[in-house]
Amino acid sequence: MILFIFSLFLTLVQGKNERFFSPFMDQRVERVNYILFSPQKDPFKFKIEVKAKELVKNGFNASRLTKVVAHGFLNEGDSFCADFAEAYFQTKIDVNILCIDWEKLASGRDYVGPARNSIKVGKHVGKKLIVKKLILQLKQKPESIHVIGFSLGAHLAGHLGRTVFKKIKRKIGRISGLDPARPHFPMDENGHLCKDDAQFVDVIHTNSGDILEGCLGIWDSLGHVDFYPNGGVHQPGCQSHRDCSGWWGFVRCLGGLIDVFKGACSHGKSKKMYLDSIKHRNIPGYLQSVQCESYEAFEEGQCEFNLKIPMGEASYDFAKYLNDNKYDKTFFLVTKESAPFMYNASIKHK
Repeated sequence: MILFIFSLFLTLVQGKNERFFSPFMDQRVERVNYILFSPQKDPFKFKIEVKAKELVKNGFNASRLTKVVAHGFLNEGDSFCADFAEAYFQTKIDVNILCIDWEKLASGRDYVGPARNSIKVGKHVGKKLIVKKLILQLKQKPESIHVIGFSLGAHLAGHLGRTVFKKIKRKIGRISGLDPARPHFPMDENGHLCKDDAQFVDVIHTNSGDILEGCLGIWDSLGHVDFYPNGGVHQPGCQSHRDCSGWWGFVRCLGGLIDVFKGACSHGKSKKMYLDSIKHRNIPGYLQSVQCESYEAFEEGQCEFNLKIPMGEASYDFAKYLNDNKYDKTFFLVTKESAPFMYNASIKHK
């Protein structure tokens, strides 16, 4: 965790001194590993040079939906992706799961290198694996591809999607951004995930705000729909129980950094909530969220009769309700501290 904080510090002080940090920036995209999970076969690890027929031999089926999973900074790809494979296969959802294991490029002494690498890896995977292998050789339909990216992996997913569109002028079906990382991705530039990167982009914000307040994710709306569970800043169970109000409260609680020191607790909840949404995919009303202008208005009950859609895996099923005047809307909900996160799964969708 000290390494994590130090890495963020390097990002904050980087400024115009990118040349100073360039020796730490490992940009060899050939070091990325891949894992194919399929219902009937054992996990198949491969490199980008793999023959398309080897993917088929090891369980890839172009007639299925394909879930592409991308981890974030300092994550270990194998175990990160295995959690998604377990969730999908446990619920008998018939999908291909492709893991982008870019651990060697997502780690290091600084955060700047992995942040920049996420862009390069996204472009590389979009061109070499998604377009060349899946779409052109195996005839996978672009709209059948769903990329799930956590933290830096969310921006990787964005660049993957826009690379596919650049190459074939067709968008992949969906990108789900799990608390997209804020450091090194300012909103006045186009390096971050955005709604143009896929036909449908949904984003879950669990730790969004300022770094000095212990927040690692982007607050701004990035997708067609943006979900802010529990307000989207700090999640239940992730902060100190001490009073953090006022100046002395700020000092006592390190400006909210207790959340970060607890293993980036709120940041990681985005992944846990999405996994929970997969496991409860068929329960009506699970993780139902309400469209509202602000969390304060939501808490006051001002949005009770607004559009309601589920957060997570099932949200795509309700995209048909998101006509032009419903897009770019924010959705709020309250969850429990741990999985299963939904308080009341019997609520019916509007």
